[in-house]
Amino acid sequence: MPITMHPQRADIDNELHSRPPLEVTAPGVVQLLTYTAKPGEALTADPVAALFTALGKDPEVGGSRQIIQQLDGGTLKWERHGEFETFTLAEPRDPKPNGVPLRERSALWTQIMDVLAEHHPGQCIVAARVAIFGVEEGNPTVFDPSPYFSDHELRGAEVLGGFGAIWTDFRIGEDGYTQYVAVVKDMPPPRIGRFVQRILEIETYRFMAMLGFPVARDAQVGLSRIEGELQSIAGAFRKDQNTNDADISLERQQLDRIQSMAMEASRVSENTSFRLSATAAYAQIVDSRFEELRERRIEGISRPSAFLGRRMGPAITTCATVKRRQEDVARRIADASNLLRTRVDIAMETQNQSILTTIQNTSRTQVRLQKAVEGLSVVAVSYYLISILNVFWKGAEKAGIWSSWELIAAGVAPFAIILVLYMARRATRGE
Repeated sequence: MPITMHPQRADIDNELHSRPPLEVTAPGVVQLLTYTAKPGEALTADPVAALFTALGKDPEVGGSRQIIQQLDGGTLKWERHGEFETFTLAEPRDPKPNGVPLRERSALWTQIMDVLAEHHPGQCIVAARVAIFGVEEGNPTVFDPSPYFSDHELRGAEVLGGFGAIWTDFRIGEDGYTQYVAVVKDMPPPRIGRFVQRILEIETYRFMAMLGFPVARDAQVGLSRIEGELQSIAGAFRKDQNTNDADISLERQQLDRIQSMAMEASRVSENTSFRLSATAAYAQIVDSRFEELRERRIEGISRPSAFLGRRMGPAITTCATVKRRQEDVARRIADASNLLRTRVDIAMETQNQSILTTIQNTSRTQVRLQKAVEGLSVVAVSYYLISILNVFWKGAEKAGIWSSWELIAAGVAPFAIILVLYMARRATRGE
């Protein structure tokens, strides 16, 4: 009986092998363009299809996430990532033709750039070039990279256990490219490809990570305003506690303010949450790629990772701080809201208790009045009853039936009162 396989097993296995690096030879030139979509739009396959069509190729773009295509004069690689896509061309050519380093673009790369400029609706955030040189023996760090850079300070390091070296100034040159120089020793093309891929990923992800810094800086304004409002409400709490003042209407107004702040904080978080989380993830990728390169310091030159750590570190820390501030503000708003709701509930319960006490006192007064009226009623009814009997007894005395009607009235009066009181009690109980 065959084993039942998980439906996603093949997809998971393919994902592990879905992004193989280019095979790069030395000497050579590798150039990269990274595109992001415009705000509110998504990346589509249309510009990719247009590019390969212009190059005379017809690969299946569709739902692909990577295409590697051999061309006359180089190898083109396209990759789709979560929010950006890259176009990388590896050309096996001399980075320094006629003694002029990288001053002229190849015809193939010029064609690629022209097609993307015409058909790609996105925005290019990264343009990088890596010039690759090979040495057969000796230390790769003895190479002189200065002709490939302007007068800016260089950063460089020996990498991969002494089998490679890199230099860059992390500057965008006059042609719009960030320039890297890589020197390799005794490396096969696949390993050179992985080496260059790490360099290009560092360049791409450092820019993508820094996209969060302007967002974090703008978010701080709204967070500061919300925190000021929270401090104001907290001061009102302390004042109310000191004066024992419980104004329900005022606290309801404060509760409305807190609800408005909660909505504003939620809006700020929704607008920045993805960007700040992506910044943290991209920064981790940059760190991991430097770890894979295993840098060793070249005397007199700052390491690339040290430079980015000093310059990017505060920005990444700011993004992380803003994210924590958002979480802290949300927690403080929730605490203030709960406290206000509790105060309002207690104030309402106190008010209700006061109303119940007033009603209870009123009921007691009504009972007392009712008893007083009941007593007076018994006296009045008894008086009228006895008066009626007196008329009867006086008439009987004149008729000679009996005498001393006053004694008879005096004897009957208590019984008349008791009878009236009994009937009044029965009427009160509803019997």
